[in-house]
Amino acid sequence: MVDFKKTIVGYFNEQVRKSHFDSQLPPPPNKDTLRPTRPPRGVRTPAANLGMIRFPVHDPLPAEAPGWTRRAGRLIAALEDALARAEENPGQIAAIERAWFAYEMGGASDQEIAKIAHVCERAHSALQGKMSGPIADAYSACAHVLHAGLPTKVKKRVSEGEVLEIVKEMRRTIDAWAAVVTATSRILGWDVHWREHAAQAVRTALETHPASLRPSARP
Repeated sequence: MVDFKKTIVGYFNEQVRKSHFDSQLPPPPNKDTLRPTRPPRGVRTPAANLGMIRFPVHDPLPAEAPGWTRRAGRLIAALEDALARAEENPGQIAAIERAWFAYEMGGASDQEIAKIAHVCERAHSALQGKMSGPIADAYSACAHVLHAGLPTKVKKRVSEGEVLEIVKEMRRTIDAWAAVVTATSRILGWDVHWREHAAQAVRTALETHPASLRPSARP
Protein backbone atom coordinates (compact mmCIF):
# COMPACT_ATOMS: atom_id res chain seq x y z
CA MET A 1 0.00 0.00 0.00
CA VAL A 2 1.06 3.57 -0.67
CA ASP A 3 2.51 5.49 2.23
CA PHE A 4 0.04 8.35 2.67
CA LYS A 5 2.63 10.50 4.42
CA LYS A 6 4.66 10.59 1.20
CA THR A 7 1.57 10.83 -0.97
CA ILE A 8 0.20 13.95 0.70
CA VAL A 9 3.51 15.80 0.49
CA GLY A 10 3.85 14.79 -3.14
CA TYR A 11 0.29 15.91 -3.84
CA PHE A 12 0.97 19.35 -2.41
CA ASN A 13 4.22 19.70 -4.33
CA GLU A 14 2.52 18.67 -7.57
CA GLN A 15 -0.21 21.28 -7.13
CA VAL A 16 2.31 24.00 -6.29
CA ARG A 17 4.21 23.27 -9.53
CA LYS A 18 1.05 23.70 -11.60
CA SER A 19 0.82 27.13 -13.20
CA HIS A 20 -2.96 27.10 -12.77
CA PHE A 21 -4.48 25.14 -9.93
CA ASP A 22 -7.80 23.67 -11.03
CA SER A 23 -9.72 25.03 -8.07
CA GLN A 24 -13.31 24.03 -7.34
CA LEU A 25 -13.78 27.14 -5.20
CA PRO A 26 -15.86 29.09 -4.74
CA PRO A 27 -19.02 27.09 -5.40
CA PRO A 28 -22.15 28.66 -6.94
CA PRO A 29 -23.25 31.85 -5.12
CA ASN A 30 -26.37 30.19 -3.68
CA LYS A 31 -24.09 28.32 -1.27
CA ASP A 32 -23.38 31.41 0.81
CA THR A 33 -25.52 34.33 -0.35
CA LEU A 34 -26.37 36.93 2.25
CA ARG A 35 -29.89 36.96 3.56
CA PRO A 36 -32.05 39.70 2.03
CA THR A 37 -31.74 42.97 3.89
CA ARG A 38 -34.82 44.53 5.41
CA PRO A 39 -35.58 48.06 6.60
CA PRO A 40 -33.65 48.41 9.88
CA ARG A 41 -35.79 48.41 13.02
CA GLY A 42 -33.35 50.59 14.91
CA VAL A 43 -33.58 48.54 18.10
CA ARG A 44 -30.26 46.77 18.26
CA THR A 45 -27.08 47.98 16.59
CA PRO A 46 -26.50 50.54 17.85
CA ALA A 47 -29.10 50.61 20.61
CA ALA A 48 -29.76 54.31 20.24
CA ASN A 49 -32.87 56.44 19.83
CA LEU A 50 -32.86 56.83 16.06
CA GLY A 51 -35.57 59.44 16.35
CA MET A 52 -32.98 61.79 17.85
CA ILE A 53 -30.38 61.16 15.14
CA ARG A 54 -29.98 63.50 12.18
CA PHE A 55 -29.98 61.31 9.09
CA PRO A 56 -27.85 62.20 6.04
CA VAL A 57 -29.43 64.21 3.25
CA HIS A 58 -29.71 61.12 1.04
CA ASP A 59 -32.02 59.43 3.55
CA PRO A 60 -34.80 58.48 3.18
CA LEU A 61 -33.89 56.80 -0.10
CA PRO A 62 -36.25 55.82 -2.91
CA ALA A 63 -38.36 52.75 -2.23
CA GLU A 64 -36.53 50.79 -4.95
CA ALA A 65 -33.08 51.47 -3.45
CA PRO A 66 -31.16 48.32 -2.33
CA GLY A 67 -31.40 47.48 1.35
CA TRP A 68 -27.64 47.88 1.87
CA THR A 69 -27.82 51.58 0.93
CA ARG A 70 -30.37 52.19 3.69
CA ARG A 71 -28.18 50.43 6.21
CA ALA A 72 -25.19 52.46 5.04
CA GLY A 73 -27.09 55.70 5.60
CA ARG A 74 -28.09 54.70 9.11
CA LEU A 75 -24.56 53.61 9.94
CA ILE A 76 -23.27 57.00 8.83
CA ALA A 77 -25.84 58.73 11.00
CA ALA A 78 -25.15 56.51 14.01
CA LEU A 79 -21.38 57.03 13.73
CA GLU A 80 -21.78 60.80 13.50
CA ASP A 81 -24.08 60.70 16.51
CA ALA A 82 -21.55 58.65 18.49
CA LEU A 83 -18.76 61.13 17.72
CA ALA A 84 -20.96 64.05 18.74
CA ARG A 85 -21.91 62.61 22.14
CA ALA A 86 -20.29 64.12 25.21
CA GLU A 87 -20.16 60.82 27.07
CA GLU A 88 -19.24 57.32 25.93
CA ASN A 89 -21.92 54.68 25.53
CA PRO A 90 -20.54 51.12 26.12
CA GLY A 91 -23.18 49.51 23.90
CA GLN A 92 -22.54 51.94 21.09
CA ILE A 93 -18.77 51.50 21.35
CA ALA A 94 -19.16 47.70 21.22
CA ALA A 95 -21.40 48.03 18.16
CA ILE A 96 -18.81 50.18 16.38
CA GLU A 97 -16.04 47.67 17.19
CA ARG A 98 -18.16 44.84 15.74
CA ALA A 99 -18.93 46.84 12.62
CA TRP A 100 -15.26 47.76 12.14
CA PHE A 101 -14.03 44.18 12.42
CA ALA A 102 -16.73 42.97 10.01
CA TYR A 103 -15.75 45.71 7.57
CA GLU A 104 -12.01 45.05 7.78
CA MET A 105 -12.16 41.27 8.42
CA GLY A 106 -9.19 41.55 10.75
CA GLY A 107 -7.08 43.41 8.22
CA ALA A 108 -6.60 40.41 5.91
CA SER A 109 -6.33 41.30 2.22
CA ASP A 110 -8.28 39.47 -0.49
CA GLN A 111 -4.98 38.11 -1.82
CA GLU A 112 -4.07 36.64 1.57
CA ILE A 113 -7.53 35.17 2.09
CA ALA A 114 -7.47 33.58 -1.38
CA LYS A 115 -4.00 32.10 -0.83
CA ILE A 116 -5.04 30.52 2.47
CA ALA A 117 -8.27 29.20 0.97
CA HIS A 118 -6.44 27.54 -1.94
CA VAL A 119 -3.89 25.90 0.36
CA CYS A 120 -6.74 24.64 2.55
CA GLU A 121 -8.56 23.32 -0.51
CA ARG A 122 -5.51 21.31 -1.59
CA ALA A 123 -5.12 19.99 1.95
CA HIS A 124 -8.77 18.93 2.13
CA SER A 125 -8.55 17.13 -1.22
CA ALA A 126 -5.50 15.21 -0.04
CA LEU A 127 -7.06 14.39 3.33
CA GLN A 128 -10.11 12.84 1.72
CA GLY A 129 -7.99 10.18 0.01
CA LYS A 130 -7.36 6.69 1.31
CA MET A 131 -4.84 6.60 4.11
CA SER A 132 -2.29 3.91 4.85
CA GLY A 133 0.17 3.79 7.69
CA PRO A 134 -0.12 5.80 10.90
CA ILE A 135 -2.77 8.49 10.50
CA ALA A 136 -0.83 10.72 12.91
CA ASP A 137 2.02 10.86 10.38
CA ALA A 138 -0.40 11.89 7.64
CA TYR A 139 -1.87 14.64 9.79
CA SER A 140 1.59 15.94 10.73
CA ALA A 141 2.76 15.93 7.12
CA CYS A 142 -0.36 17.77 5.96
CA ALA A 143 -0.10 20.34 8.75
CA HIS A 144 3.57 20.96 7.94
CA VAL A 145 2.93 21.56 4.25
CA LEU A 146 -0.20 23.64 4.88
CA HIS A 147 1.63 25.81 7.41
CA ALA A 148 4.53 26.31 5.01
CA GLY A 149 2.11 27.53 2.33
CA LEU A 150 0.56 30.29 4.45
CA PRO A 151 1.36 33.99 3.90
CA THR A 152 4.43 35.00 5.90
CA LYS A 153 2.70 37.28 8.39
CA VAL A 154 -0.03 34.69 9.02
CA LYS A 155 2.57 31.93 9.43
CA LYS A 156 4.26 33.92 12.20
CA ARG A 157 0.95 34.26 14.05
CA VAL A 158 -0.29 30.67 13.71
CA SER A 159 1.74 27.73 15.03
CA GLU A 160 2.07 24.41 13.24
CA GLY A 161 0.40 22.79 16.25
CA GLU A 162 -2.69 24.95 15.72
CA VAL A 163 -2.73 24.02 12.05
CA LEU A 164 -2.54 20.35 13.05
CA GLU A 165 -5.85 20.67 14.92
CA ILE A 166 -7.38 22.41 11.91
CA VAL A 167 -6.19 19.57 9.66
CA LYS A 168 -7.88 16.99 11.88
CA GLU A 169 -11.14 18.89 11.65
CA MET A 170 -10.83 19.15 7.86
CA ARG A 171 -10.44 15.38 7.63
CA ARG A 172 -13.81 14.99 9.42
CA THR A 173 -15.57 17.49 7.14
CA ILE A 174 -16.70 15.96 3.86
CA ASP A 175 -18.00 19.11 2.17
CA ALA A 176 -15.02 20.94 0.65
CA TRP A 177 -16.53 24.42 0.83
CA ALA A 178 -17.51 24.05 4.49
CA ALA A 179 -14.04 22.70 5.29
CA VAL A 180 -12.23 25.54 3.52
CA VAL A 181 -14.38 28.30 5.02
CA THR A 182 -13.98 26.90 8.54
CA ALA A 183 -10.23 26.31 8.18
CA THR A 184 -9.60 29.74 6.65
CA SER A 185 -11.61 31.39 9.44
CA ARG A 186 -9.63 29.58 12.13
CA ILE A 187 -6.26 30.31 10.53
CA LEU A 188 -7.10 34.02 10.33
CA GLY A 189 -8.54 34.03 13.85
CA TRP A 190 -11.97 35.18 12.72
CA ASP A 191 -13.78 32.61 14.86
CA VAL A 192 -12.07 33.93 18.02
CA HIS A 193 -12.96 37.53 17.19
CA TRP A 194 -16.60 36.68 16.50
CA ARG A 195 -16.86 34.91 19.87
CA GLU A 196 -15.28 37.89 21.62
CA HIS A 197 -17.72 40.28 19.99
CA ALA A 198 -20.64 37.98 20.81
CA ALA A 199 -19.51 37.78 24.44
CA GLN A 200 -19.26 41.57 24.61
CA ALA A 201 -22.77 41.94 23.16
CA VAL A 202 -24.18 39.52 25.75
CA ARG A 203 -22.30 41.23 28.59
CA THR A 204 -23.48 44.70 27.53
CA ALA A 205 -27.09 43.52 27.26
CA LEU A 206 -27.03 41.89 30.71
CA GLU A 207 -25.43 44.91 32.34
CA THR A 208 -27.93 47.23 30.65
CA HIS A 209 -30.95 45.11 31.60
CA PRO A 210 -30.06 43.36 34.89
CA ALA A 211 -33.76 43.02 35.75
CA SER A 212 -34.07 40.37 33.05
CA LEU A 213 -32.26 37.99 35.42
CA ARG A 214 -35.12 38.09 37.90
CA PRO A 215 -37.56 35.15 37.74
CA SER A 216 -40.52 37.52 37.46
CA ALA A 217 -39.11 38.99 34.29
CA ARG A 218 -38.87 35.68 32.48
CA PRO A 219 -41.52 34.87 29.87
